[in-house]
Amino acid sequence: MLQLSKAVVYITGAGQGLGKATALRLASLGAKVVIADISESLVHSVVNEIGNNSALGAVVDVCNEDQVSKSISDTISKFGKI
Repeated sequence: MLQLSKAVVYITGAGQGLGKATALRLASLGAKVVIADISESLVHSVVNEIGNNSALGAVVDVCNEDQVSKSISDTISKFGKI
């Protein structure tokens, strides 16, 4: 079985649909997952489902360069890489 214990994955649109399904699957395989979405409530819901040790929430509009840059910095601070 595929193991992703050393992977850090940044997923946009991860609050629902395919993005959420991808985040849940990768986390189940051991990856650290950044849940990036424009909806704060959806971000928190998915992070809670995965767990704070394996997930980081990023409320971000991917059209906003400053928000994306901050979320990448936060990712590196928490997980050491992206």
